[in-house]
Amino acid sequence: MPDINPSWQRWTYASIADHLHTQATAGGWTLAVELLDDLVRSTAAWESAATRVEANISGPIITPINPFQFLALVSVFVVVTSKRSSNDYDHLDVVGKVQNALNICIPVKDYGDTGLLDVGTLKPDRGSSITPDHLRPAETDDQIFTTIEATLSGIYS
Repeated sequence: MPDINPSWQRWTYASIADHLHTQATAGGWTLAVELLDDLVRSTAAWESAATRVEANISGPIITPINPFQFLALVSVFVVVTSKRSSNDYDHLDVVGKVQNALNICIPVKDYGDTGLLDVGTLKPDRGSSITPDHLRPAETDDQIFTTIEATLSGIYS
């Protein structure tokens, strides 16, 4: 049985986090990735943001395919929180941007080492969907919440 590279955990996490940060900067949304950006949540910019995006990355789950290739499955769970405004469609615009960011192929690099080695590419898993779920808050609530779940898969070698 081939060995699983113990660095795949770090490289996968870092690659997805880097991709989401790039998309957030380009799309103008405020992002905190679990474990990586915990201090971001204590900043004034985070508190004052009209919309905040929190992402949790789980995996990869690694399954050997043959002696040289492995199937990697990763789950990304995102919560989008917006303050209620006169135009709550702004919230849905960010949800769409996050959904699109998770629908783009993500190259997995050996971050923390050279940052140059291609380990594989993650993409939406065939047969799964990138699913937004709009949660109805209490009537007194001043925020809107949407969760987004995505399963990404790729072949590592």
